[in-house]
Amino acid sequence: MEVMIGKTKLSLIQGDITQQNTEAIVNAANTSLLGGGGVDGAIHRVGGPQILKECKEIRARQGGCHTGKAVITGGGKLKARWVIHTVGPIWSGKNNDDNLLRNAYCNSLTLAEEKGIRAIAFPSISTGAYLFPLERAARVALTALNDFLKKPRCLEEVRFVLFSKEILKVYEDCWKEISGLKSKLAYEGKVVKLRLDELLLPDGRKSIHETVEHRGAACAIPLLPDGRVVLVKQFRQATGEIIYEIPAGRLEEGEEPQDCIKRELMEEIGYRAGKLELLLFYYVSPGFSNEMIHIFRATGLKEEKQDTGEHELLEIVTLSLPEAFKMIKEGKIRDGKTILGLLLIRSKLSTANFWNQ
Repeated sequence: MEVMIGKTKLSLIQGDITQQNTEAIVNAANTSLLGGGGVDGAIHRVGGPQILKECKEIRARQGGCHTGKAVITGGGKLKARWVIHTVGPIWSGKNNDDNLLRNAYCNSLTLAEEKGIRAIAFPSISTGAYLFPLERAARVALTALNDFLKKPRCLEEVRFVLFSKEILKVYEDCWKEISGLKSKLAYEGKVVKLRLDELLLPDGRKSIHETVEHRGAACAIPLLPDGRVVLVKQFRQATGEIIYEIPAGRLEEGEEPQDCIKRELMEEIGYRAGKLELLLFYYVSPGFSNEMIHIFRATGLKEEKQDTGEHELLEIVTLSLPEAFKMIKEGKIRDGKTILGLLLIRSKLSTANFWNQ
């Protein structure tokens, strides 16, 4: 689920907080800052000893972190550059529990603002071993965020990364309740969903926006040792044409883009990549869809047995890069991700005259 709060995108997803590529992730820490179980333990395991080292330095200066407060360290080996450690309350059933949990979120957001962080990912704080009731915690978290974003902020995205589909649904339902706007799933297919969202316009009127939901995709420019590129040629029902494309595929639930394209390279062209380099990721048609494509360069290719899916009838085509660009100029390659991927490869080559042949 993605919605805009002012100029900030709120994302609610199911996933692993330790694998997020936001500038910062939030750790549901304890007051000792020495690591623990759940999210806290996972972040320290994946991030490595550098995070604990910095936490110990903070302890030496201020003696840990009080409930509702937040401190920041580097991300160690995590994808995120920063880890904001905040301590949520242990559920006691008292009114102050809500205030302390709200403070944990607000102080984390304030610290992110002070650091100039533009994208931050939160777990569901205090709802694990600390036994804070899930629905109540979700309402506190989302209300705190909504109130915080009423003022202009530098944050471009706030992401909640929830452990399960059940927790995700609780957060989604709470957001709909807080925002007072309705969202309806009009269609659910194997590849896409069509969601009808009720929006509040600046003049107070309501409008319906149609959003096509897609998990996203990954694709790659596979380059052979001699510089040729490997494409696939297949009939596409949507266009009614045979299309030249780079290998690509849709992300499975919770799958990372690099894992997706490794699988697709094997299935579509029968190669295992020795190296994958992320070149770009972008929204395909943000006016009506949330689909994002990640483009990789695949090198060090090793040919193995092709593992084509039962519904895919593909013809493998290898072209020199000049041949591929000639086909683009002649209108024979018309697939957007393929054209963009080849342009990205072109931009990385040092001899510009090569492309004028």
